[in-house]
Amino acid sequence: MEQMKAIIHKLLSEKLIIDWLIVHDISKSNIEIFGVEFSFVDGKERRDEAFKTNQGYISLKTPSSITEFTKVVTELTEEFKSNSLALANLFIIISRTSYSGEEKEVLIKKFKKHLGKDICQKVFNLLIASLNSEYYKDSHSFKSPKSTNDWLEILRSAEYMHSISDPLINCLQLVMGERNRNINFEIIENMKPLLRAVLIGQYGFYINISTKKIKLLYRSLEELTFLSACLIDASEANKTSPNWLTENLVKQFVETHWDIIGKGIFVHAFGFSYRNKNRNKLYENLEDLIHAILVKKLLLD
Repeated sequence: MEQMKAIIHKLLSEKLIIDWLIVHDISKSNIEIFGVEFSFVDGKERRDEAFKTNQGYISLKTPSSITEFTKVVTELTEEFKSNSLALANLFIIISRTSYSGEEKEVLIKKFKKHLGKDICQKVFNLLIASLNSEYYKDSHSFKSPKSTNDWLEILRSAEYMHSISDPLINCLQLVMGERNRNINFEIIENMKPLLRAVLIGQYGFYINISTKKIKLLYRSLEELTFLSACLIDASEANKTSPNWLTENLVKQFVETHWDIIGKGIFVHAFGFSYRNKNRNKLYENLEDLIHAILVKKLLLD
């Protein structure tokens, strides 16, 4: 396993960018270790792969190989603790390692514990910055969304994107629990539209926004259009209202940005959309808020 450590160490030291296919480079060394295998599915280019081809796996087949590889990861984590780029590439290697007990996230938990919250956040930020430009760049291209309908198109397109092991979901493990489907807005704030759409449209994450943060978002038309699309797209029968759906937010939609957001919200909320056949608490609340604001405006006029 010392050979494996030396190869990974060399790659981490030399890489000047985040390399999502770093497992390929490890494999090219033709290293042979008992209990360690490399797998790349069929190695062909595919549109359903985030980087055109499978990232590859390091498979640990024996208890001793798991123990030894864990030791290697721990030592490398400590050695590169002040090098966020190297840690990002090391995390990719960890996330592409398959072993018995993997569902317990042993390697990732040790990695996170060793680094601490602040360093994990730095590594996460680097990985997301890379995904913003590299994730499905050759197969999915969207114009920058300017309206609620633009966002809806992206969200709905993302529903049909499927990946056995998604690097975006892997990265989230650095800053939140794997099975948690409630995601703080700050986590997605620096993500480009496609990444957000995959989390909301494909995986069904629910966005949490603090009272302080939502007030700041009132100033951003770009973020308001995104939030309006998230509300409209939530057509499941059991969907409930998020804590940030308030009268003040709906005022921004209807009074301040009627042409870009308000019209779309109105059409969907009051049942003119095929997506809105299943009633739910979110839509009922949205209807009530829009109705109250429109009545007030009519009375004032």
